[in-house]
Formats: sequence, C-alpha cells, structure tokens
Amino acid sequence: MLKADEMPASCRLSATDRREEIWSLLVSNQHMTLRKMAEIFSVSKNTILADMDFLTMIHPLRADVGKNGGYRIDIDDPNDLSCLYAKHVELLIHLA
Repeated sequence: MLKADEMPASCRLSATDRREEIWSLLVSNQHMTLRKMAEIFSVSKNTILADMDFLTMIHPLRADVGKNGGYRIDIDDPNDLSCLYAKHVELLIHLA
C-alpha cells in the first residue's frame, strides 16, 4: 500500500487499482481532500470525484464540505471494522 506522498508522478494506475489505493489511504489516514488525492494520483479532481462516486456505492464514505472538507470513512462506531477488508484490519492492527 502506498502512503500519501509515495505515488510517483509518472505512475499511472488503472481505475480499479487507483480506487483500491484511495480506499487504503482513507483507511490509514482517516481523512483525505479531493485536491490531495488528485495530486497523489496525478489525475484531475473530476477523476477523483468519479472514483469517490464509485467507492461510496461499496464503502461507507462521507464527504465533508467547507474549509476542512474531504472524504472519510463513515461509521458510527469507530470500533466497528465490519466495513473494512481483512487486509485493512490487519493494517490498522499493525499501525496501533
């Protein structure tokens, strides 16, 4: 999994791979702005918006607007990891 600033500008991912990396970033960083994701993946904000539209259909995500806006995982109970893939749970345990 890539960290927020490790994506080389010349590296292009497929939409599927990029969406998986976006989800991983949200799991590990808990909050990401549209602008930051577009910078990381060297794509337009519109591309990230399309990715987020897709991801919100399969993951519990919330978009926050305003100065501190961005995307985050939207779960009521922060201890409820049922929405995460097993590899994301393993990452969170490793980071703890």
